[in-house]
Amino acid sequence: MSRPRISVILPTHNRATMLPRAVESILAQGWQPLELIIVDDGSSDDTPAAIERMSGIIDEAGARLICIRQDNGGDAAARNAGLRAATAEWIAFADDDDSWAPGRLVEQIEALTRTGAAACCGLLSMGGATKPASAEKLLEGSCASAFLRGKQSAAITSLLVHRDAVAAAGEFDTSLRIGSDMEWIARLVHGAEFCKVERVVADYNQTPSALSRYEGLDQLIARDQYDLRTVDLIRERCHARAGFDPAAWSAFAARIYDRCVKHLLYAGEMARAEQLIQAGLARGADPHRLRATTRKLRKAKLLALVGRRLRHPKFARASDVRG
Repeated sequence: MSRPRISVILPTHNRATMLPRAVESILAQGWQPLELIIVDDGSSDDTPAAIERMSGIIDEAGARLICIRQDNGGDAAARNAGLRAATAEWIAFADDDDSWAPGRLVEQIEALTRTGAAACCGLLSMGGATKPASAEKLLEGSCASAFLRGKQSAAITSLLVHRDAVAAAGEFDTSLRIGSDMEWIARLVHGAEFCKVERVVADYNQTPSALSRYEGLDQLIARDQYDLRTVDLIRERCHARAGFDPAAWSAFAARIYDRCVKHLLYAGEMARAEQLIQAGLARGADPHRLRATTRKLRKAKLLALVGRRLRHPKFARASDVRG
């Protein structure tokens, strides 16, 4: 029986020295027919030359290389360019600083064939831990409600998805410079049946230049604006899709608002924190969860009366008063 064709979408930006490792891990799958779509998202380093140097080994591996170069637009724009160029039945996603585990495509296609699912996921290795924490928490079956409640999840680089399910989910949102993959997966789970392989399928390299990194509370609070926008986008785009659970969305919204409020409290921004709680309630976030958030606000106000502040578990401002 002939193997189905797979398109791998690999965005890259200024990682000429790391990109070959990612490409080699994809070619090492030994999968044919394979279409490798490298989207150079406006790199200013040696990336174009690095891609040219790799073209020979890509050809020797029997893969078809599609190289796209565009102005820098971020991960979402690069993935969208890759999706438009993809011609295969199945779509996979890779990052330029990560690597795939051997044999993942074979196992994922076998799982998809066995279950008839439209998407398959696996674990992501992250510095001694995995995302999610265990295979039991991977996306499986009709999992929209479990995804929104935080009970199941999967990383974009672990996915292998049928092109029809990709088309139904739509393109990545380019207005989300951070978190566009999570918002896209939210649309995907509202329609696609999932299966899983219960092992690590990719290794995540925590490079300092990644957009998801932050230094200090100011950057973290700025980053939170993308998460808050994602809350609204998921309800807007998924409420009419199959399996949408309003209560699950409400719990998800409260979880995001709670986290963002805590960041404001760590920064001593009491008024903004209180306004954000009220905004969450007005948008339909679970009021029971936000009652606990309100208690954290009251605690922060009491601490402020004696010159103290809630402290972030990972870092604190130099101006924090330590007790």
